[in-house]
Order: sequence, then structure tokens, then C-alpha cells
Amino acid sequence: MRATASCRICGNVEGNDTLVAREYMFGTAERFEYICCAGCGCVQIAEVPADLSKYYPDAYYSFKRTGPTNRIQSFLQRQRAAYVMDNRGWIGRLMAARYGSPVTLEYLRKAGVTWKDRILEIGCGSGERLLAMRAYGFTNLTGLDPYIQRSIHYENGV
Repeated sequence: MRATASCRICGNVEGNDTLVAREYMFGTAERFEYICCAGCGCVQIAEVPADLSKYYPDAYYSFKRTGPTNRIQSFLQRQRAAYVMDNRGWIGRLMAARYGSPVTLEYLRKAGVTWKDRILEIGCGSGERLLAMRAYGFTNLTGLDPYIQRSIHYENGV
């Protein structure tokens, strides 16, 4: 279905599509409309609910931390990231061929993000994606989430 709403990112109103999704994580089956921008490709909720807290209870999965990886896993992650981002390293090339490229890295590479750029993740939960990005080699990472109970500062600078 064609949407008439404008994209919050680029302002485009021409050719945008509407997508419909239902909430099933908590079993409410609530219907949500999303706009898929024909201009920049951004998919965004059409109307943000007034109270998002009911969708992010204390036990929400992204508020939990899965734990650190070991040194070998960290090394291999950095090698794969170096290959995906900079096309360097034979170990990373093998890792990417075997396990694919992490979607986050693909987006960052396409956007021209570099290892030292400042990155802000809004809605980061406990920071799992940021911690993974730190393991890949990104150095300037910050997250914000209004639904976590307290600020978290990890030893690795995240």
C-alpha cells in the first residue's frame, strides 16, 4: 500500500510504501504500521506509541548481557570486521566466507563509517551491539536507552 506520510530521515513523500506488522513477542497481536521510504530506504514506524514502556518490560531480552567472548573469538571477530570494512586480511576473508558479514558492519561500511567515527546507538538495551562493535575494533561508542534502570559503563570504554 502506498503511504502519504513523509520520511522522518530524508523528508520524501513520493512512492513510500506502508507495511503492517503485529506484535507477537508479548502476545498482544497489536497492529503497527511502518513506512518504507522510497527515497532513502529507511523503514520506520508510522506513529510512535505515546507509552513505549509497555513494550520494554524489565525482562526484555536486550536488557540482559550475554557475556564476553574469549580472546580467540575476539581476534576472529576483529579479523572478519577488518575484511568487511577495509577488504584486508586473509583470516577475515575466510571468516566472512564461512560465516558471512555481520549486517551491522555492512550498513556501517556502506554509510562510510570509519573505525574512529563517533557512533551513537539509541535504544541499545544493555549494549550488546555496541560491545560487539567494540570487539570488532570501533573505539568511540555510546548508547542511550530510556528503559534501562541505570547507566552502564563497561571496562572497554563502551
